[in-house]
Amino acid sequence: MKQEHDDGLGILALDRGVGERASRKIRTRRPSAPVFCFTLAVLTPACGSDPETPGYGTAGGTTTAANQSTTGLPTTTGSVGSTTSSVSSTGVGGATSTAQVTATASVTGGTTTGGTSTANQEKTPPAVPYQLCQVSMACQGPIPDDRETDERVNCSFEVIEAPGIVEYTGYAGVKVRGRSSREYPKQNYSVELWDQAGLEVSAGLLGMGGEADWVLDGLWLDRSLMRNSLVYDLFRGIGIGRYASKGRFCTLTLNGSAQGIYRLGERVKRDDDRLVLLEDDGTGSSFVIKQHMNGVLRMPVQPSGGFNGGGNGDETNWEMIYPNQSSATPAQVAGVQAFLDGLLDARENDPNAIFTGYLDVDATADWILTNEFAKNIDGFHLSIHMFRDLGGLAGFVPWDFDLSMGQPTVEDDDTNQDPEGWVINHSQYLEQLLEAPALSGRLASRWAELRQGPFSTARVGAWMDSYSATLVATEVANNFAIWPIEDIEFEQIYPAYTLYDVTSHAEEVARLKSWLEARLSWMDGNVANYPN
Repeated sequence: MKQEHDDGLGILALDRGVGERASRKIRTRRPSAPVFCFTLAVLTPACGSDPETPGYGTAGGTTTAANQSTTGLPTTTGSVGSTTSSVSSTGVGGATSTAQVTATASVTGGTTTGGTSTANQEKTPPAVPYQLCQVSMACQGPIPDDRETDERVNCSFEVIEAPGIVEYTGYAGVKVRGRSSREYPKQNYSVELWDQAGLEVSAGLLGMGGEADWVLDGLWLDRSLMRNSLVYDLFRGIGIGRYASKGRFCTLTLNGSAQGIYRLGERVKRDDDRLVLLEDDGTGSSFVIKQHMNGVLRMPVQPSGGFNGGGNGDETNWEMIYPNQSSATPAQVAGVQAFLDGLLDARENDPNAIFTGYLDVDATADWILTNEFAKNIDGFHLSIHMFRDLGGLAGFVPWDFDLSMGQPTVEDDDTNQDPEGWVINHSQYLEQLLEAPALSGRLASRWAELRQGPFSTARVGAWMDSYSATLVATEVANNFAIWPIEDIEFEQIYPAYTLYDVTSHAEEVARLKSWLEARLSWMDGNVANYPN
């Protein structure tokens, strides 16, 4: 373990695994809010037939503690509900935030079956839309931008949920994060909560559960500011077994300078408040891995280093997130590699064998359909997260949807921006999975189930209305005064990708709603023929 720090808020260079770090948990507790159906969007028909759909380990199949395959969503008669109450964006439903220091390694509230805790499992928008929180950082030096190391600068870090409600005050190690987004003028940041000595502090920020690792997403390329939140919230709304990063919209002040609107969100990690997996038994049977690019299954597992992680920057591998890269044993690395190799070897004899011994068919279907719903151009090539609970079937976590839902416009292919058609970049990874009738024959019926609840037109519109209530006009105007909307473009990073023109945030939100309405309708009529 290497640790260098000064006596104040100096730059700290750290090279430590998570398992080697002392830490403490700070949890915030707030009452859960009732749920009602928003009817503000031009997108939605009348709300009222939007059943709750836990969807994992329920009707139509059986689930073991090891997270085995399931089929079907329950067909409940419940609904999101309806109300004539007006939507208010003042206050946070009377909730108060009290930080408590505890020492715990167990789940506080909720269960841990099927890949994610029931704690903080929001399936529908909050009854009272959240206010914009405020994040302030003051850093004692430049923020490091070296993707091959984990060097961070020590910053003071404060989160204010609403006027008079200070959620967190302390320190954090901060560095620039991302791949192509590193080139954006509005940068994204990786935030690791620290104490004064540079040791991790796990804090439950804004009701999202206790952890040390967080992401400040600048949302620069997404002129609606909503794309990532929408996909993550919809996917998580499927129910138990479907994890996606929770987050809150905040304004960021960095070294006294306003930076506009960010999304403070969770980094994908094994944790009792995030991706809930049993502890690995030393054989690599419980894991979280990430592939940064290429979209192929047969790639080596990288025990250390890797893109953005602290090593050689090699992207042609599966990066180990859990067990942590710096602490994984050779046996664990070999176990994860054997799982991936076995998956492909089984496929050569019987494509359906993938879904009897390796991947959960519904979890895989949900991940594919979510990327297709958003028409995520990079969804099957970049930032692929796979997880496996101890000895069970593996699933996926969606990530990164800035280039989706009608953007970008692609040189030599004028269909990507349209709501019709499938994702234009289907990877070898996806094609190999779709060879299995167990999966290809499941997608249409699964989509019909998702459309009854978590991906209903009403649910999509409700989430967007909630975001609009949070993203108040004055702060949206401030954001685009700092980062002019007419200057947002992708072609300086990749010349083949351009963005359609919009003149305002309101115009982009209206366009996005219209695109989503058309997309849902098109998928309803064409998913039976997927991927043709």
